[in-house]
Amino acid sequence: MNQVTIQWDAVIALYILFSWCHGGITNINCSGHIWVEPATIFKMGMNISIYCQAAIKNCQPRKLHFYKNGIKERFQITRINKTTARLWYKNFLEPHASMYCTAECPKHFQETLICGKDISSGYPPDIPDEVTCVIYEYSGNMTCTWNAGKLTYIDTKYVVHVKSLETEEEQQYLTSSYINISTDSLQGGKKYLVWVQAANALGMEESKQLQIHLDDIG
Repeated sequence: MNQVTIQWDAVIALYILFSWCHGGITNINCSGHIWVEPATIFKMGMNISIYCQAAIKNCQPRKLHFYKNGIKERFQITRINKTTARLWYKNFLEPHASMYCTAECPKHFQETLICGKDISSGYPPDIPDEVTCVIYEYSGNMTCTWNAGKLTYIDTKYVVHVKSLETEEEQQYLTSSYINISTDSLQGGKKYLVWVQAANALGMEESKQLQIHLDDIG
């Protein structure tokens, strides 16, 4: 019986892996619902709860099981009612995990897949610091860099604001790290303010403004 259980665990894991490789775990066909509290993206180190609710035709689940990255969880599972269970994690520190849950239905030899969800943990961005812009010789670009601070572990975007002090015109550039701005696009004179805004699902921060003169940074 243990051998059969292990084999079925492997089958489910392969199915989830196949689904993930072809568009993500959220693409699987669900027979119920899985959700995360406080959210699917949360601050690293938080305590989280993952709920699974079965909605399988002609099935009153005997047991509900949770899997993380294809491995069955054995502890901290609480049955809430006939169709719902909760998995609790203390101090969750993994940047990314794929979760899914299954049900043991009477008269079913195999576990039935209920649903799955990808979760992520990380940090809000630090205030971008040490903003610097320079025009390298013959490059035709103004290159702006900054110190992003600690690793956030989750998708973090940066918007570079460039505002002319002569025309008040402002341009914004979206990037994930540094930015190269064509000097041909800087039509507002020679003097500019530059600042960087960092944002992800957990927060947003903004740097101090840097005043530049194009003739001084070339």
